Amino acid sequence: MRHLIIVLESTLGGTRKYCADLLQRIDLASYRVTYIYATARADRQFYADLPWMRERGITLVEIPMVREVRLLDDLRSFVALVRYFRKHPYDIVHAHSSKAGFLARLASKLARPSAKTVYQPHMMAFQISRWYLHLERFATLFTDLVIADSESERRAILEHGIVRA
Repeated sequence: MRHLIIVLESTLGGTRKYCADLLQRIDLASYRVTYIYATARADRQFYADLPWMRERGITLVEIPMVREVRLLDDLRSFVALVRYFRKHPYDIVHAHSSKAGFLARLASKLARPSAKTVYQPHMMAFQISRWYLHLERFATLFTDLVIADSESERRAILEHGIVRA
């Protein structure tokens, strides 16, 4: 059985719903699943979902992450991810949203280079700032697969050189 770790910082709105839907539908006979999340921006529904996730046998792990770039907080989150990844062998990390996506991809490849990293941005942060564009290009070096949620996101990823077709 393969071990899949899903990492999410933005535990509200559409991204939270997407991950909840994924966790409801994933075949737990094929995957052992760990859900790493942050609660700084959690909505009520996120907390309401935790009991059924536990009942399904999903391992729940809270690692603090913040949306804003805060170097000290981000370093703490990164170190916590690396420690968790080193302590708990896994096969795949599926990271969602910009912050968790960046930190988890780098931490995963540092902790276990053979593991696959999947990134699903749910909106590319580089559309906000050129600084984020450079960070995304760098993080792609540690990424095995990028999943676009829409055709427009796919085009933006390709046009900005995040990945090649």
